[in-house]
Amino acid sequence: MANIAKLPQTDTPAGYVAGEVRAQLARRGWSATRLAVSIGETQSWMSRRLTGDVPFDVDTLTKIAEALGVHPGSFFPDGGDTSPSGGLQLTAGEQRMIVAMRMAAEMEDRSKD
Repeated sequence: MANIAKLPQTDTPAGYVAGEVRAQLARRGWSATRLAVSIGETQSWMSRRLTGDVPFDVDTLTKIAEALGVHPGSFFPDGGDTSPSGGLQLTAGEQRMIVAMRMAAEMEDRSKD
């Protein structure tokens, strides 16, 4: 099980995303181990990401969103801020990743209609 005593620093992009993934797990009553197994990873691999020590990559977040039945963009800040980063200080690469994930999710939503 993930070390729940060590919470991610949510003022960093990796920490914020880790916190959001943890929140989605809690909402569904899932353990970190259950999520790890559902996406083909180990518990220790997942633990390092849920503490914010290692950032999630786009492909993994997409798998996690699918496993949890949520939109991949739900792991990123929004809060009414229309900037790609939702107000966080992100690198250009991180901003591009967020924009790409949001665009992919919008395209998927449109294809369902």
